[in-house]
This record gives sequence, structure tokens and C-alpha cells, in this order.
Amino acid sequence: MRFLINTTVGVVGIFDVAKDWGYPAHETDAGITLALWGIPSGPFLFLPLLGPSSPRDAAGYGADLAFGPATGFGQGAAVTALRWSRNTMSAVDERQRHLQDVDNIKKTALDPYATFRSLYRQHRDSQIRQTAEDNRATVPVWFAQPPH
Repeated sequence: MRFLINTTVGVVGIFDVAKDWGYPAHETDAGITLALWGIPSGPFLFLPLLGPSSPRDAAGYGADLAFGPATGFGQGAAVTALRWSRNTMSAVDERQRHLQDVDNIKKTALDPYATFRSLYRQHRDSQIRQTAEDNRATVPVWFAQPPH
């Protein structure tokens, strides 16, 4: 519903009109979608440059890159350079945000690999559970809500 509202009234998604109409934004990705479709996570992976993942989430990341909004805008060297720059800067930013946490785990954990695996799986399971329980995309805030 957010997509429909923002692509029409929000001038092709430039403005977030849906938020004001009672459809708040929420984060999700193709890995979460695959999980909700029943695809198992698989073994824990620690991918170079990407960090902790699983086969399901790595495939979801690939799908996000392949079908993301930036993919549909033109071709050529300039567009490719912008896409790679954006992905590189996102990776550097994400790494910087977690650098101190990673260093602390490496210093204090008896088995840093097991700690990273456990933290990743707990966090990912929490994201999947929150998405499965989320119904904001279908019922706007202004719609009469049943009493709890």
C-alpha cells in the first residue's frame, strides 16, 4: 500500500505521503521474505566484505541488489560507477558503525566466531519474527481499530 501511495501521490516515491496517511515505514529485505516463505537459513557464513550471513540471506542480498530501485536507472559507466560507489560507501558506513563492538567481542569472547554466529542468528530471528507479526502495511492508523 505504501508503494502504491508513494509512487502515485508521492510523485514516483520522491515524497513519503503514505507515512502521513497512516502507513508507517518499516525495514525488510529479500532474506526476510525468503524466511517468511519457509526457506531455511542454512549454515552460518562469514563472508568477506559483507560480514555475517547465511546462504538464504546471501541470496536475499543478491536479490536486493539485482532488483533494488537503483538497478532500474539507466546503464553505462557513470551509472555503474554510482552504483558501486553507493554500495562501497554503505559497506564502509556499516563497518564503521560496528567497529568498536567487533573489537570488543574479539578482545573479550572466548570464541569470537561462536559469539558472532550467536549474535547474528538471534538478531536475524528477531527481525524475522517482528516482520511476521507486523500488520502495519495493511491497516492504516486512522482506520477504526478493534479494542484489545
